[in-house]
Amino acid sequence: MLTEPYQTVAVIKKGTESFMDREENINEILAYYSSRKDKKEQEMIVAMLRELQEICGGISPALQERAASAAGVKRSVVQYLVRMYSGLKETPYEHTVTVCTGKRC
Repeated sequence: MLTEPYQTVAVIKKGTESFMDREENINEILAYYSSRKDKKEQEMIVAMLRELQEICGGISPALQERAASAAGVKRSVVQYLVRMYSGLKETPYEHTVTVCTGKRC
Protein backbone atom coordinates (compact mmCIF):
# COMPACT_ATOMS: atom_id res chain seq x y z
CA MET A 1 0.00 0.00 0.00
CA LEU A 2 1.39 3.40 -1.01
CA THR A 3 1.13 6.32 1.36
CA GLU A 4 1.64 10.01 0.88
CA PRO A 5 5.25 11.02 1.59
CA TYR A 6 4.00 14.24 3.18
CA GLN A 7 2.71 14.57 6.69
CA THR A 8 1.21 17.58 8.43
CA VAL A 9 3.11 17.99 11.66
CA ALA A 10 1.53 21.16 13.04
CA VAL A 11 -1.26 23.61 12.45
CA ILE A 12 -0.68 26.92 14.18
CA LYS A 13 -3.70 29.17 14.73
CA LYS A 14 -3.84 32.51 16.45
CA GLY A 15 -6.73 33.57 18.63
CA THR A 16 -7.70 30.12 19.90
CA GLU A 17 -8.19 31.04 23.57
CA SER A 18 -11.66 31.30 25.10
CA PHE A 19 -13.85 34.29 24.30
CA MET A 20 -13.86 35.54 27.91
CA ASP A 21 -10.08 35.36 28.24
CA ARG A 22 -9.62 37.08 24.90
CA GLU A 23 -12.11 39.83 25.73
CA GLU A 24 -10.42 40.42 29.10
CA ASN A 25 -7.01 40.71 27.41
CA ILE A 26 -8.40 43.07 24.77
CA ASN A 27 -9.94 45.32 27.42
CA GLU A 28 -6.66 45.36 29.36
CA ILE A 29 -4.66 46.37 26.26
CA LEU A 30 -7.16 49.05 25.27
CA ALA A 31 -7.25 50.47 28.81
CA TYR A 32 -3.46 50.61 28.97
CA TYR A 33 -3.04 52.45 25.67
CA SER A 34 -6.00 54.78 26.21
CA SER A 35 -4.42 56.02 29.46
CA ARG A 36 -1.11 56.98 27.81
CA LYS A 37 -0.36 60.63 27.06
CA ASP A 38 1.22 59.65 23.73
CA LYS A 39 -1.71 57.42 22.68
CA LYS A 40 -2.25 59.32 19.40
CA GLU A 41 1.30 58.78 18.14
CA GLN A 42 1.64 56.34 15.27
CA GLU A 43 4.19 54.17 17.10
CA MET A 44 1.83 53.71 20.05
CA ILE A 45 -1.14 52.87 17.85
CA VAL A 46 0.89 50.30 15.92
CA ALA A 47 2.17 48.77 19.16
CA MET A 48 -1.41 48.50 20.41
CA LEU A 49 -2.55 46.92 17.13
CA ARG A 50 0.27 44.37 17.27
CA GLU A 51 -0.71 43.37 20.79
CA LEU A 52 -4.36 43.08 19.77
CA GLN A 53 -3.41 40.97 16.77
CA GLU A 54 -1.36 38.68 19.01
CA ILE A 55 -4.49 38.03 21.08
CA CYS A 56 -7.06 37.81 18.27
CA GLY A 57 -5.05 36.63 15.29
CA GLY A 58 -6.24 39.61 13.26
CA ILE A 59 -7.70 43.08 13.64
CA SER A 60 -11.35 42.95 12.60
CA PRO A 61 -13.26 46.12 11.64
CA ALA A 62 -15.03 46.04 15.03
CA LEU A 63 -11.70 45.77 16.82
CA GLN A 64 -10.31 48.60 14.67
CA GLU A 65 -13.19 50.76 15.86
CA ARG A 66 -12.43 49.96 19.50
CA ALA A 67 -8.71 50.61 18.98
CA ALA A 68 -9.44 53.96 17.32
CA SER A 69 -11.64 54.96 20.24
CA ALA A 70 -8.92 53.97 22.74
CA ALA A 71 -6.30 55.95 20.81
CA GLY A 72 -8.56 58.96 20.35
CA VAL A 73 -8.25 58.92 16.55
CA LYS A 74 -10.61 58.30 13.64
CA ARG A 75 -11.16 54.73 12.52
CA SER A 76 -9.72 55.64 9.12
CA VAL A 77 -6.33 56.23 10.79
CA VAL A 78 -6.36 52.71 12.23
CA GLN A 79 -7.55 51.27 8.90
CA TYR A 80 -4.68 53.02 7.14
CA LEU A 81 -2.11 51.64 9.60
CA VAL A 82 -3.47 48.09 9.26
CA ARG A 83 -3.12 48.35 5.49
CA MET A 84 0.25 50.12 5.58
CA TYR A 85 2.06 47.71 7.92
CA SER A 86 2.49 44.31 6.27
CA GLY A 87 2.65 42.56 9.65
CA LEU A 88 -0.87 43.67 10.55
CA LYS A 89 -3.80 41.64 9.19
CA GLU A 90 -7.56 42.12 9.25
CA THR A 91 -8.33 38.41 9.34
CA PRO A 92 -6.89 35.72 11.62
CA TYR A 93 -4.15 33.66 10.11
CA GLU A 94 -3.24 29.99 10.15
CA HIS A 95 0.03 28.32 9.25
CA THR A 96 0.26 24.68 8.27
CA VAL A 97 3.66 23.01 8.53
CA THR A 98 4.02 20.07 6.13
CA VAL A 99 7.10 17.86 6.11
CA CYS A 100 8.11 15.30 3.50
CA THR A 101 8.64 11.95 5.20
CA GLY A 102 9.38 9.93 2.06
CA LYS A 103 12.70 8.15 1.45
CA ARG A 104 13.64 10.42 -1.48
CA CYS A 105 13.16 13.75 0.33
